[in-house]
Amino acid sequence: MTLIAAFRASKGGVLLCSDRQEDDGVSKRSIEKIYPIKHLKSCEIFMAGAGPSTPVKNAFLEIHKNLKQQEDGGLEVAWEHREVIEKSLKSIHERYEDVLQNWPINLIIVIAPRARNYTPMLYSTDGKMLSPESRYITHGSGKGVADYLASRLFSDDLKEHWLLVMAAFIFREAGESSAGVGFGSDMIMINNGRVGRREIGHIPVSEVEHALPLLADCLQANWLELDKMHRFPSWLYND
Repeated sequence: MTLIAAFRASKGGVLLCSDRQEDDGVSKRSIEKIYPIKHLKSCEIFMAGAGPSTPVKNAFLEIHKNLKQQEDGGLEVAWEHREVIEKSLKSIHERYEDVLQNWPINLIIVIAPRARNYTPMLYSTDGKMLSPESRYITHGSGKGVADYLASRLFSDDLKEHWLLVMAAFIFREAGESSAGVGFGSDMIMINNGRVGRREIGHIPVSEVEHALPLLADCLQANWLELDKMHRFPSWLYND
């Protein structure tokens, strides 16, 4: 179980996020879940997955292996990756068909070309297919909470630091209310494959989370302010 998310920044970059909790049914541990592929010639790739851990991990390895093989054969991976990744997803779904019928996997994949004039491409998986995403996407445990908060807090003009604050708030709230989400979160701000990648570990993210007021405190402070301004209807006070 896990929570993964990606958000598009105002200048086109992508903030990719994942919680750190892995649960094998016997014990829990804290691990890094964002899988980077940094040594391709034409791009960098970052992946995060939600679902049963073995198929997710093997999906990362299968995609990495196939992309590298195709690049060695002359493929321009930054622009011709889609068929290779979907073929890899098909292989994983065939290998783990019985498991995935009851517990599907979902991946978020960010392709960052090594060219200054291109922003990263953002994909979500839909079964064996890649689905392009333009704004934000969430998957896994806590998706309901994350989607609800993102639909209220996300906007297309958010700069990177506000995007990080929003994501930290969402992951904190999801972790407190959803099973299988926890042990902090890791985030990577991806601009392109040449410049601007910023890796933010769970310790710096936790510093942002701790600085944020609790959700109830945020709301109650505003309710009190509305009360002082007499913004509520008069009938409300007839108790």
